[in-house]
Amino acid sequence: AFFGVVGRDRDVRLVLWGHDHHYERLSLVSGRVTGFVVGTGGAAPYPVARPYRPSSRKVVSGRYGVLDLWLRPRGFTFRFTSGDGVVRDSGSRSW
Repeated sequence: AFFGVVGRDRDVRLVLWGHDHHYERLSLVSGRVTGFVVGTGGAAPYPVARPYRPSSRKVVSGRYGVLDLWLRPRGFTFRFTSGDGVVRDSGSRSW
């Protein structure tokens, strides 16, 4: 149901999830939507049992971390930094 709504709404470009205790960046709806799973700040992180294939683009597990997200009218820039200060994923997207 959720992906049906996201797929039908042409204005959706970015989706954020929490809960799972890892970081994962995804390419959804034929690459039109970027998704982030970011559950790396509270309870103990754990390994990813099964990445969201084939949509998964980057997975970081077993580490605490923070996603910095800069939103612009026509896109965004992101950076995921783990608790040890290492940038584990970064990039930008325009539309």
